[in-house]
Amino acid sequence: MNASPGRQQSTPSLPRNAVAQAQQQSMPSPGITTSSSGITVRSVSDNMDMSESRGSVSVGPRTRRPSAQPLQARQPSTPQMDTLADLASMQHHQQTARQTASGLRNNELVEARHSSSVYTLDNLPPDLPRNNSARSAKDLVMADTPAPATAPRVFTAPSLSKGDLQNIAELVSYLASNPFAFESHARLIDLLHQGLVSHVHPSDGQGATTGDPHTYNLIGELHQARESMNSRFAVGEDLYQDWIEDESMLARTTEDRLAVMELCAKAIQDEPSSSKLWRSYGDWMWTLYTSANGLSNAAEGWTEDDKIICKESINLETVLGVWQQGIAATQWRLSDSNVVWDRYMEILLQDLAHSPSTEKVGHIEKLFIDRLQVPHVTWDQTSSAFSSFLSTYDNASWEETMVATNQRAALAKHQYALREMHEFRVQRALERRNTVAEWSAFSEYLDWEFSHRKKSAYGSNLLTTLYERAILRFPTNAKLWEDYMEVLVEVYPIGGPALEASERATRHCPWSGRLWSRRLLRLEVEGKKFEDLEAVKHNATRSGLLETGGMEEMLKVCAQWCGFLRRRAFDKHATEDELDIAEVGIRSTLEDVKEIGASTYGKEFAGDPLYRIERIYIEFLTQIRNNDAVRDVWASLIPQHADSHEFWFRYYNWEIFTWGYERMAASGQSETPQVAPHRATEVLRQAILRQNMDWPEKMIEVFVNHFEQHESVQELQKAVSEARLASEQVAKRREREAAEAAAASATASAQQLNTDVSMDETFGGGKRKRDSETLEVGESASKKSRPDGADSSRPPFGDASSSALEQPKRDRENTTVIAKDFPVTATETRVRQFFRECGTINSIKLVPKHDEASATATVEFETKEDAATARTRDGKPCDGRFIEIQTGTGTTLWVTNFPPTADEAFIRELFKDYGEIVDVRFPSLKFDTHRRFCYVQFLNSDMAQAATQLDGKNLGRKHNVVAKISNPNARKDRTGAMEEGREVYIGNLPYQATEHEIQELFEKYGTIESVRIPKSMRGGKGAAFMVFKTKEEASAALEMNLRIFRDRALKVTLGSATGAAGKRYATTIINSASPEPSTLGNGDAVSPGASNAASSVTAADIRARTIALLNVPDTVNDARIRSLVERYGPLKKIVLRPDHQGAIIEFENVQDVGKASLGLENHEINPGRHISVGRVDDMLRQKPETKIDKLSSRPKAKVAAGKEKEKKEGMPFRQTGFVERPAQPGGRRGGRGGLGFKRGGLGTGASKANGASELGKDVEMGSATDGVKKSNADFKALFSKTADGGES
Repeated sequence: MNASPGRQQSTPSLPRNAVAQAQQQSMPSPGITTSSSGITVRSVSDNMDMSESRGSVSVGPRTRRPSAQPLQARQPSTPQMDTLADLASMQHHQQTARQTASGLRNNELVEARHSSSVYTLDNLPPDLPRNNSARSAKDLVMADTPAPATAPRVFTAPSLSKGDLQNIAELVSYLASNPFAFESHARLIDLLHQGLVSHVHPSDGQGATTGDPHTYNLIGELHQARESMNSRFAVGEDLYQDWIEDESMLARTTEDRLAVMELCAKAIQDEPSSSKLWRSYGDWMWTLYTSANGLSNAAEGWTEDDKIICKESINLETVLGVWQQGIAATQWRLSDSNVVWDRYMEILLQDLAHSPSTEKVGHIEKLFIDRLQVPHVTWDQTSSAFSSFLSTYDNASWEETMVATNQRAALAKHQYALREMHEFRVQRALERRNTVAEWSAFSEYLDWEFSHRKKSAYGSNLLTTLYERAILRFPTNAKLWEDYMEVLVEVYPIGGPALEASERATRHCPWSGRLWSRRLLRLEVEGKKFEDLEAVKHNATRSGLLETGGMEEMLKVCAQWCGFLRRRAFDKHATEDELDIAEVGIRSTLEDVKEIGASTYGKEFAGDPLYRIERIYIEFLTQIRNNDAVRDVWASLIPQHADSHEFWFRYYNWEIFTWGYERMAASGQSETPQVAPHRATEVLRQAILRQNMDWPEKMIEVFVNHFEQHESVQELQKAVSEARLASEQVAKRREREAAEAAAASATASAQQLNTDVSMDETFGGGKRKRDSETLEVGESASKKSRPDGADSSRPPFGDASSSALEQPKRDRENTTVIAKDFPVTATETRVRQFFRECGTINSIKLVPKHDEASATATVEFETKEDAATARTRDGKPCDGRFIEIQTGTGTTLWVTNFPPTADEAFIRELFKDYGEIVDVRFPSLKFDTHRRFCYVQFLNSDMAQAATQLDGKNLGRKHNVVAKISNPNARKDRTGAMEEGREVYIGNLPYQATEHEIQELFEKYGTIESVRIPKSMRGGKGAAFMVFKTKEEASAALEMNLRIFRDRALKVTLGSATGAAGKRYATTIINSASPEPSTLGNGDAVSPGASNAASSVTAADIRARTIALLNVPDTVNDARIRSLVERYGPLKKIVLRPDHQGAIIEFENVQDVGKASLGLENHEINPGRHISVGRVDDMLRQKPETKIDKLSSRPKAKVAAGKEKEKKEGMPFRQTGFVERPAQPGGRRGGRGGLGFKRGGLGTGASKANGASELGKDVEMGSATDGVKKSNADFKALFSKTADGGES
């Protein structure tokens, strides 16, 4: 087994989901009991309660079952905590060999065993003793001996590798201080057991070992490890199976063989529905019987005394009794009940062949007939065996018997057919060791069985047995146990197996306060003794395991216990002693809760927020008429619950109830001002004075209503005034809260609004005066307002890319299913029809297999529930093929740290060797252009897991790619100066301010780690970010807010994560030398000489050498844009605008604009996505991209209308290529509207009739001299000619 991901290597553990700390403490085990069949049963462990059954690990293939509720390891804090004394002793001594099996069961262990009764399922034959809850409850104890501190030791065994031996040493050391680490216990046993197996069956290269199990060096340690785990946890089916096999192999003496029988009995009592353990138990009993009677070769090594002892203890009746109990316990297990029944029938047929009789034939015939009336997976084989049996022993009535039997068995066959698909899914998941699929299959199966429980022809047997099967696989799922308890309580309101199940539940999930409280309740319902409930409550609370589940779990148990004490005290047979016990018990429980809470949470613990135990105490005191004490309890609760309207309602209602009861006691007394409920009135007055109550309006309403019903008119008048004053205060409070919320929202919006004002002024028509009248890159005198009122800072309502606050995020990893074996001709429509009853489908992707014989579809649903419903279609036919459906969990990789210029083709090429890639998804950059990662979805989880081999691979320079299985739940919070409150934002700075000047200005407040000034072409942008060493220093620097610096009032605030995440576009300023794409990211760099040349650059020059790319996907970053356009000439600036589906490109030279326009027009930037070239204002008119990646996003009518529109108008954004006309030397500027345009759309030299055009559309340009019109085609030809001439 491999260590779990994320667990430190220094902490020994298992790969299974941990149930590390919340497990049951040691309990007494049964002593020697003798059943009616003569079976002598002894104890196995020295601290076990036989009424407390254990959990299991697997059913079917030898796979470890998952733990549904992992818990952290709990460190022992008191001397009373159960420890690993037996494991720690392993660090002192190691026996080098075991000559006899008696070394495994020393006399001290045998003498230390406690006696108790045993139990089985209620529907078993009476041969095994039933559970005695009273006895088991009183015998629940824990060892108080702490583990001695010992020096680490080195373990040696030739059959184990050095790594395994080192792991064993680490596990022993770890368990000495963490005795409740479930995974570590199981891992230690696994390693020691594998060493024994390798020792007995050595492989090549282990010639130093022998096949004798007694010479295995660590045999004693293996036994101690098992005993230690068995004293604390539900051991489980697989570990018991290994244990029985090992002990059977080691058994040499009669005592050893009886110990194995004892171990088998203990195993089936811990796991009463396990077919595997019942089979092992029956086989061992049969081995003992045949060996003692000389009927098998297994008697080798038996002495005559051994045979005599076994004959006296075990006879055929005893052996067959065990098999009969196993059949009764497992007969409703549809999947594997044949494991027990077939072997039992084989034994009976052997006995019949040895000594035939009519009585035996009739008995076996009846067993066959009964068996065939029970649904099971091997019904056909059973029927065939019955037919052969009749042919041999009753051939004359074969036909009549078979016909009658088949008629009576029709119901069983029909019932199994109804469940066959569920059984298939469970078995397939089990064989594939897919615990996720197995849990899903069991969940669906249980839901189906539960919904049909009223109509079941077999009562509750199939449903309860199915729960037993699921619990055997997932024994630490507390909710599964709760559901099972609900079913048992429904079927058996009193009596039945519900109490036994509740005991097993608390042993498997000892951290669950709800299960412990259900157990206490069941004990009370069944009328068990006070001592029984007291022992269970004590067992639940004293071990400390409940605390691992949180204080809430402890409170559930305590509340149930106190409720029992109160009900018992007022039972019709109760005495004064019961009253005293209840009062003392409830008060002591309150004190214990406060003490435990204070020790666990310190001063922060303010008691139970629901004050459950206090409410029980109030009810108790009310029943004994101690109203003054009740009021003291209410008063003690006010400091913690004064702001809860519910608390005041309860307090008020109690006072009204008490007042009404006293009035009824005083017969004939009418309500007068003198006898009005004044105490209740005072409660309400206290309540309305609370300034921070959660629902003051309701409290005021009750206050006025109370006075109207119970007080005098004078008091009512006064109350109305009080209520009015309180209402005004509440109104002010609500206004203040609304203002604060609005301010917070405005601040967040302002921080997110991080737009490039200078760029918008140039291309969007804004106006801003600066200290200098010269225009820098991105400035213009144009006064045109933003077209169409577009607001690039806000995503449109309903946009699929809106923030998480506006729309829930899609959980593709958990809402996707993979459907295999569709016909290769299947279409998305056919797939959607196949899943039409399952829920809302977001997307469908069809991938044909390499052999092109079938296709696989990945189907994403709206919710997890829809995906779970879709999995119920597993095995259903589609066009003659049976579809296999599995979950899409684990099929997607999260990939990052690849080169910035990487596109989908690059990613597919990178991962192509690991399997079929279904989809590659890049994130939208609409709200954060700094994102650089993608998701790669494979056809199945094995391919995705294999692709993680690329994790850490160097792709050149500093790009070590990260490739991990996508897990949205593993997302980590951001860390850094901003998140730690050490970053300060300084706004309204002079543009010429330097980092040195700013640092000198703020250095008096503390140590400054860095100062960063975002720069444009002209220098600073009027803002800076400063990082201090500590949060306190940053807070002190806020004193500079509104201080004057160079005639400017500074704006100083703490840095906000909201603003940092709001980079809606990326501006890349590039040196004229056009550096390599790998140098991208230095957005603050300024071109050499830019400051000197800026004064001579006009807005017209900038526009002449600037183009806009349209229809750019919002997943394309600025690095890809740069690599795409820099081939046409040196660049000055790139502005990526994913919020407008575009990018602005400024070249160094005007002549490069034409070449780029021709080359980029209709370029396929992504598969199926073509870009076009146009003006900046055209690009700014484009709205953010609305992705219709959900099949349900657009109504059918709109989709049809959209397709019709595309036919008429063409594909969106496929505009005719635009070529900007170069500025003519000495020519007249075209006015404020831009080159060649007047404000209103008339071009220079164009007639009004022909020149009018809508803003943003191409306008035919005419010559100023000859009046001949020229179109864009003419300009393209002109540029082509110029380009050709330049090349020549």
